[in-house]
Amino acid sequence: MKKVFIFFLVLIFSIAVWYGESRKFVPFPNGNYVTVWKTYNNKCYVIIGKYYGLFTPPLDRAYIKTTNVSPGVDLIWKIDSNTILAQVDSGSVFHSNTLAKVQIVDYNLNRIHNDSVYTYFDSKLKVKRYKKNINMVSVSINEMGAL
Repeated sequence: MKKVFIFFLVLIFSIAVWYGESRKFVPFPNGNYVTVWKTYNNKCYVIIGKYYGLFTPPLDRAYIKTTNVSPGVDLIWKIDSNTILAQVDSGSVFHSNTLAKVQIVDYNLNRIHNDSVYTYFDSKLKVKRYKKNINMVSVSINEMGAL
């Protein structure tokens, strides 16, 4: 009887974690991946590479911490580089140090230069668009999709 109780307790806990902690692996055009991990406490982590852990990513991983209702993040993997430019909302926090293999840099720190290198103005729609020859992924966090 005790084993059955423990089994059901573990089953209920596993279902709660599975349901509440959603994770998606988003591929880059260059063959690398980014993990988008939405947690219970309204925190969302955008982690470079595939991450399967249950706790906050370790120091040797570069990641962005934002909220589950954040509109999304645009990630540009610079060609022939270990640097990713990330354009996110103002409430996001970047965690990147020298131990990480890939560094994440805020796109807005050098916005004028980055816009001139990575975007163009679409005169028909009157909006800025990303150029076609870059490794770019746009992740919608609140809808958990990727383009």
